[in-house]
Amino acid sequence: MSKHGLIIVAAGTGERMGLATPKILIPLNGIPLLMHTIQSFQMWPIFSEKIVMVSRDILKSVSALLPLGWQCLLGGKSRQESMGLGLDAISRDCQYIWVHDGARPFISKNLLERLQKTVEAGNNCIASHTDLVKKLIKRSFVPNCFSICGLYFTRSSMILLISTSLKV
Repeated sequence: MSKHGLIIVAAGTGERMGLATPKILIPLNGIPLLMHTIQSFQMWPIFSEKIVMVSRDILKSVSALLPLGWQCLLGGKSRQESMGLGLDAISRDCQYIWVHDGARPFISKNLLERLQKTVEAGNNCIASHTDLVKKLIKRSFVPNCFSICGLYFTRSSMILLISTSLKV
């Protein structure tokens, strides 16, 4: 059976939204936003490792919220740095690594199934917003997106899925 690892990057401060509290701790229906994200992935039992990368200020409080089987680790100053620290922390025997933004909680089981099938078929993939994908199909350039050898990279992706057996 394939081993899947999950990294949720959630070390942001909410500064762009002008919040005094990190965005992932803002209550949504009485539950912190991050916990909605966690619940979305809890329904999908393929993950042998689950890591949440957070800022130092909320490390203890988020650790106390997480269900059994989840690790809470110190993230970096940027999303890229948090992702790198998460990749360093995840075990090398994970064949597939999922990276997700903790402030994007509404993930359907259907999307998770499609992503799993895609990556297990030998493809890396990014789940992004529909409007961004439509723009990419219509034209080859979108602000905040760039292409290298036909691979598109975007800052507004929801889930980045990497097969560790593929050469990138």
